[in-house]
Amino acid sequence: MDAHEHWTYNFEERIFATPIISLPILDDALRELDYVLERGARAILVRPAPVPGYKGRRSFALPEFDPFWKRVEQAGIAVGMHASDDGFQRYLNEWEGSSAEYLPFKSRRSAFHLIVDSEHRFIKDTATSIIGHGLTARFPTLRFLPIENGSSWVRPLVTQFQKLYERTPSAFDENPMQAWHRCIYVHPFHEEDVAGLVGVIGPDNVLFGSDYPHPGATSSQAATRTLTIGVLTDATGPASSGQKNLEDGLKAGIASVAGQGYTIKYVIGDTATNPATALSAAQKLVQQNHVVAVVAHSAIAFTVVVLTPVP
Repeated sequence: MDAHEHWTYNFEERIFATPIISLPILDDALRELDYVLERGARAILVRPAPVPGYKGRRSFALPEFDPFWKRVEQAGIAVGMHASDDGFQRYLNEWEGSSAEYLPFKSRRSAFHLIVDSEHRFIKDTATSIIGHGLTARFPTLRFLPIENGSSWVRPLVTQFQKLYERTPSAFDENPMQAWHRCIYVHPFHEEDVAGLVGVIGPDNVLFGSDYPHPGATSSQAATRTLTIGVLTDATGPASSGQKNLEDGLKAGIASVAGQGYTIKYVIGDTATNPATALSAAQKLVQQNHVVAVVAHSAIAFTVVVLTPVP
C-alpha cells in the first residue's frame, strides 16, 4: 500500500499514468512538466485546441511555446491528445444560435451537432497546425498521439497535404508526409477500415488500444472482428477446372470461425493460371481492396502470404 500513497506516474514499471499539462502560462507549464518527469512520466496529455491567453487564443505549435516542446523532446516522452473539449463549442453556438457550455454527457445534441462532431474537425486542425506551423521541423523527434479521435479525418488531410505540397512546397518547412510519418501516430476506432489506414500512413503510425466502454473499444465478451482476405486462385485459365469447389470450402471455413467473434469477408483475385497476372491480381487485392492477408490457392502458388498483421 505504501507505493500507492506516493504521487508517481510510473508504478513498478507496469502502470504509467498520463498527466495533463495546461499550456496557457508557459512558465507554469514548464514547472509542471519538470514535476511529472521527476515522478516517472512516460507520456503527457495536452488539450488538442488553441491555447487561451490574455491576448486571445493561439496554436501551441507556434514558436512561443518552443521552450516547452524543447523540454518534451529532450525527455523523449510521447504527447497524447485525447478527444475532449477542443474549443469547437463556440463555433457550434454560432451555427445554432446558442450560448451553450461544453457538456458532453448532459446536453442533448442536434443532428447538426452530431454530424459536425463526427468529422473530428478539431483534431484535424490540430494535426494540420503541428505540421503547418513547423513544430515538427523545429523538433523532429516529437511524437503526437491523437487518441479516441478515430481516423476518418486522416485520408482527407493526407490528400490535402500531398496536393498542396506539390503545388506550393515553399509554404512548408518540410515535406508534410515525412513529418507525419516521423511525428504523428493515429488511433483508429475498431469499426473503421484499419487496413486502409495502414495503406495511407503505414503500419508504424497506427496505434491500437482500449478504454471500454468508451467509443474506441468493445468488451472482450462482445468483441467481433471483421476481416477481409484476398484469395488468389485460378478462376480462369488452364488450371481453373481444379478450383470449382473453392468457394464452398471458403464458406465452410468462414462459418467455423464465426462463433469465435470473427466476420470474414473475401475477395477473389484471378491468376488466370499465369504468373504475371497473379502478381498484378495480388497487388490489386492489397492496394485497392485493402485485404489483411492473401491466401494463395492456385496451381502456380503453394504458400499463404500474410501482408498485414491482424491486431
